[in-house]
Amino acid sequence: MVRFKTIAAPVRRGVAVLCVGMLPLLSHAADDDVASLRAELQALKNDYAQRVSALEARITELESQPVAPTVMPPPSAQEAARAASAFNPAISVILGGGYTDTSRDPHDWHIGGTLPGVGEVG
Repeated sequence: MVRFKTIAAPVRRGVAVLCVGMLPLLSHAADDDVASLRAELQALKNDYAQRVSALEARITELESQPVAPTVMPPPSAQEAARAASAFNPAISVILGGGYTDTSRDPHDWHIGGTLPGVGEVG
């Protein structure tokens, strides 16, 4: 019987040793990433604080100015006519219909010279 050695166990050990050896490098890289992210976050906070302060100053300035009432001129005759028909469009509908009250039963009679339809043979 022939036995084959698997190379999985030595490869797994090698990968484990490699990962353990890389941990200090990975943690140092992670520390650098965290520090850069914190610096970026602080810069964004400072930028937003400046923007909010500028907007609050602008609001205070606008609230302190007096507001003159605006007077709208009266609408012209054409504008008044257009406004009056805004919800009443110029559309018309003509309904045409007819009604016939016959004294004959439709099941008992037919028009001469025509063939009866399906189910009308009597």
